[in-house]
Amino acid sequence: MIPLIIIVLILIPIVIGIIIIIKFSRKIIESRKFIPTHKVKLLTNTDGLSLRKEPNSNFPVFTKIENGTEIQHMSTGELLKLGDIKGFWFEIRTKDFIYGWCFSGSLEEI
Repeated sequence: MIPLIIIVLILIPIVIGIIIIIKFSRKIIESRKFIPTHKVKLLTNTDGLSLRKEPNSNFPVFTKIENGTEIQHMSTGELLKLGDIKGFWFEIRTKDFIYGWCFSGSLEEI
């Protein structure tokens, strides 16, 4: 018969591993939750807010987001000026998990 101490020494790492996996899974699920922080508020009559893959106007626009769309602010890039408006590059995501960079001057905090 296997001594109890050996069984305990085998079970402890297994239980710890299961706890770590559960906590890591919860963090992944929570990080995927969409929590709107801003909405698109276009100041001119355009066809949408330009979204780029990088925080640089030299990168092409890959999509546009409609006026009034709720987005989640993920991170902040450099300060820039478009016309008379100063703002930052914002990394954002939509509720459909489209990620990109846009000008913060066209967003309104919720």
